Amino acid sequence: MIVYWANEWEGEPHETEEMRPQWFPLGALPYDSMWPTDAYWLPKVIAGAIVNGEFLFGEGDRVLDSAVLEVQHEEA
Repeated sequence: MIVYWANEWEGEPHETEEMRPQWFPLGALPYDSMWPTDAYWLPKVIAGAIVNGEFLFGEGDRVLDSAVLEVQHEEA
């Protein structure tokens, strides 16, 4: 998947089949209610990193193995 980060937002998020959007303080994200891999990569992205991750899933979306690496990028 590809994730985009935005510093500004206009409009209202809309519910989809996959999720019902809610706002949370950054320090109180409900990782136990999110996709199992989010706790591996999202804190790094919130801290400003660009990451590349690979995950191996088992039965019931259990994470069996993971690798999340910070990658370098060049400013445009």
